[in-house]
Amino acid sequence: MVLNSRVHTMTIAYLILAHQHPVLLARLIRRLFDAGGVVAIHFDRNAGESPVKALQELLGQDFERLVRVERVAVVWGEWSLVEATLNGLEAIARSEYRPDYVCLLSGSDYPVRPLDELQDFLVRNRGKEYIESFSDKEHFWVKTGIQRERYLYRFPFNWGTHPRLFSMTLKLQQLLHWKRHVPAGIDPHFGSQWWVLTWNSCAAILRLCENEKWMQFFKGTWVPDELFFQTLIRNVTEAENIRSHSLTLYQFTDCGTPVVYCNGHEGYLARQNFFFARKISPWADSLRDRLDAIAAGDRHPYRFVDEAIGTRTSEYLDHCRLYGKGLYGKQVIGRAGDKVLGDLSWNRQPYFIVIGFSSSEIQAFQDYLNSLDGVICHGQLFHPGYIDFQDSVDRYAGFSRQDVSLRDNNIQNFLAQLLHEDSERKVGFLVDPDTRQDAISVLVCDPNARVILLFGDPIQAFLESDDGKSIPAEMYDQADAGVLDAKETLIELFVSYYESSKKTLHVLNRLLEENDTGALYLKAGIDPEGTTLTERHLEEFYHNRLSADPSAGGDEVTLQFSTGFEATATYGFLQAAREAVDRCFADKTLDMDKAAMDDKSG
Repeated sequence: MVLNSRVHTMTIAYLILAHQHPVLLARLIRRLFDAGGVVAIHFDRNAGESPVKALQELLGQDFERLVRVERVAVVWGEWSLVEATLNGLEAIARSEYRPDYVCLLSGSDYPVRPLDELQDFLVRNRGKEYIESFSDKEHFWVKTGIQRERYLYRFPFNWGTHPRLFSMTLKLQQLLHWKRHVPAGIDPHFGSQWWVLTWNSCAAILRLCENEKWMQFFKGTWVPDELFFQTLIRNVTEAENIRSHSLTLYQFTDCGTPVVYCNGHEGYLARQNFFFARKISPWADSLRDRLDAIAAGDRHPYRFVDEAIGTRTSEYLDHCRLYGKGLYGKQVIGRAGDKVLGDLSWNRQPYFIVIGFSSSEIQAFQDYLNSLDGVICHGQLFHPGYIDFQDSVDRYAGFSRQDVSLRDNNIQNFLAQLLHEDSERKVGFLVDPDTRQDAISVLVCDPNARVILLFGDPIQAFLESDDGKSIPAEMYDQADAGVLDAKETLIELFVSYYESSKKTLHVLNRLLEENDTGALYLKAGIDPEGTTLTERHLEEFYHNRLSADPSAGGDEVTLQFSTGFEATATYGFLQAAREAVDRCFADKTLDMDKAAMDDKSG
């Protein structure tokens, strides 16, 4: 039978195991509520209270609709994962709800089809159990690693935290033939952790948990979440009721790590014979938007016969075999690219980077560029305390302004997601050369990066630096009054900063030249190449402490550096800004004419 028109609904309880990303979790929960589902959530106790409070604020009154589950500290590979799931089933049993089915999900799952189709599918196949359950005697379900050993031996150490002790104790038991006894009535079966089971089977499994001997056996196994339910389902229902496949799509790379689906993968996911997919990237807001459009009927989903649901196509393996290095401008699912560029290796979209020593100067530069059509210039994306998106928005490309640790964990993925969030405009951002040196190292090696080095007024840059800010106002007053020591101290600090800046600039320029990234200097005043500080420069330094503030009056854009180095908002400087960005995108030009520039330059 083909999935098409509505038949009638049934009650599905969605049990979610979560540990992070409350914003994305709230979005998933709302999708499930909108489909009429019951939602029970287990939040890993290791995560603390802050993400739970954040989820409560995001859901508002809907938070009270959740079936709350007793929390346990979850450790991968250990019994705690099964314990969290059993706690969820017990919480549902104590609630007012009596669902027809329970669907086990993680916080990184997301529907890839309309959920009313899932309801109709389960109505047509009422009583069937959708769980991978493969006999240990007939299938080698675990592709890489141990399988039978998971229940035949003891595991006092966790492989994730103590891999050497894990391997040593296992080998020792194998040498000594020290095997565990499998209790009568247990026939080990393996399969994915994610399943959709009837409530009758879930309730029956809860009753089996009263068998202490069985429970002690499973608690001593390794990765029991891929063994416990997959085995016990055989004890609570007939074999013909078990469909040994999951309704959640999951895949692994050649390296054995889970495939992560990103923006642009909605077409691939829509063609797969599943209702959910994992793992969806936490930064893939656009992917979730497009999957929501399918659920809302804005885009027509693919149709499948019931018999095909839960079966994998060869599309992923075929694609990896034929296009292992990626299609032009398209990310390869499950492939990270080369070691240096990572996810940036599949990016074909040029972008520009503005590196400057004065935050006020590059801020003025950013304000001007954002006044142009077809350009988006973000702020300091690699600030140590926050991510400065354009217009200081709180969320962009799946990242929030506070997601500094996520950004720093994978700089390449962060930039790749950001660049492709707005592929219609010319994208750039600001960088302070004194922060995130690892990021700059990646950027200057990227053939799609175009770097603009803005070395403007060195006095303004010094006054904004930590050294400049540490100078007390009294020292300036003493220098103005002719106190020689104060004057010499100020000059010494400034010269030291200036020479250090020139060295940093020289290193950056050398890297850029070696990697042929098309670097361009914008000289707002003093030329950094070969310039020697004159007495006039130093005299101006200690008594001219005006700030460099960008200001706007009506449509007029003005750059004011105001320390006497001829760096006001002239046509030449603004024209240089325009040409700098145009150089990054040779196939396009900014919609900006010279007459308008002349009007703005005053």
